[in-house]
Amino acid sequence: MNVLYEGYVFDHSPRGGVSRYFHQLISGISLKAEARVTLLDNANCRDAALRWPNAKPCSYRWNRWMPGRLQMWREKRFLTGLAQAEINQIVHFTYYQTLRNVPFKEFHGCRVVTVHDCIHERFPETDPDGRLQKAKRAALDSADAIICISQSTRQDLSNYYPGLECKTRVVLHGTPQLPPLRKTDGVKSRPYFLYVGYRKGYKNFKLLARAFARFHAAYPETILKLAGQPFSTEEQAELAQAGLLEGMEHLGFLSEQDLAQLYSDALALVLTSRWEGFGFPILEAFACGTPVLASDIAPFREVAGNAALFFAENNEESLYLSLRKLAEENELREELKTLGRMRSPEFQLEKSIAATLAVYRELI
Repeated sequence: MNVLYEGYVFDHSPRGGVSRYFHQLISGISLKAEARVTLLDNANCRDAALRWPNAKPCSYRWNRWMPGRLQMWREKRFLTGLAQAEINQIVHFTYYQTLRNVPFKEFHGCRVVTVHDCIHERFPETDPDGRLQKAKRAALDSADAIICISQSTRQDLSNYYPGLECKTRVVLHGTPQLPPLRKTDGVKSRPYFLYVGYRKGYKNFKLLARAFARFHAAYPETILKLAGQPFSTEEQAELAQAGLLEGMEHLGFLSEQDLAQLYSDALALVLTSRWEGFGFPILEAFACGTPVLASDIAPFREVAGNAALFFAENNEESLYLSLRKLAEENELREELKTLGRMRSPEFQLEKSIAATLAVYRELI
């Protein structure tokens, strides 16, 4: 089968969780003999395309001597031509928008859209003008199949966009392939909890900042390490003014090997979200043998099962007591490590890739 991936997300959010999902998926699909994979990209996507030797990148080459508006017009015409190619059997969109806003209806072949969550619907303040929800509605209406990454996301989709149930299929994330850990020099660092990824809005990082400030006052030897987008000037000033930066160490974006090492040495991964579509860091933590402390929401329960310690959602006191419990009880941490390792095989990457291929086959 001929599969075309529309590469919008690699251009607009190359470090985000959705990009990681598609990196993983395309890498696996491109290795299958039955699939001939093409990535519709642009110059910003090219580094991603080079990771998949069996995936053919197609992009418009800009001429630096040509006026910008003319360049964009020519690129949109080029992308539209590729979209309309009759060779395409499956078109899998990486987001609800496309490069140069080529209309979904222009794409020849069976259209697949992956829904990762319904955050904008649950928290309207994240999409005040409704623009993203409008684009999502158009993408869902044009899709022949909709992949939901969890049962929780499928239920949300049914609640906010009724009538699409017959097009939805649940394909769970697969546990990522993490690089081997480095040999350590035997010198132990200070004990630390770990927070990974985006922090604003529904991620509820400020709850952790407040709870950890109380915890750090009682356990000054234990710190909070963060990975991902560095603090903005505004965010850092706000946390400093509230006295919440004490005991935090921000490491920025890390290589996969450094991130795996960070997971493996942590007391626990902490997830404070008010809602999610899945909870991909849970799988990373399980793969590294790291305990998980998470807010008690349905998507996290679906992914972690009984292999995590849960605190009452959006409850600072519950989170504070849970941090203390994990810091003090080594047996609990070891039990969670064991349960996480037992849970991890239920999310095999190969199973996720096979289930996605099954959706493609069903359409053609």
